[in-house]
Amino acid sequence: MGLFRTQLQTAFKHIGHKMTQLQALTQCLVLAITAPDDHKAQRASQLAEQIAQGLTVDQVEDCKAQALELMEAL
Repeated sequence: MGLFRTQLQTAFKHIGHKMTQLQALTQCLVLAITAPDDHKAQRASQLAEQIAQGLTVDQVEDCKAQALELMEAL
């Protein structure tokens, strides 16, 4: 199993608890940014689009900002 797939699975386990839709979107955006290649980045981006459905524009923008903050912390 590849590292990206492992990261994706780990992102959605969130320490054995269900993630909120906002947490899932933030994690998925981080995965899209850190993906090792364009194909995997595209897969994560498509999943992020699906997760974002039903959220407000402000919620999506907050998730984007949080994802960028997480990336800066690395």
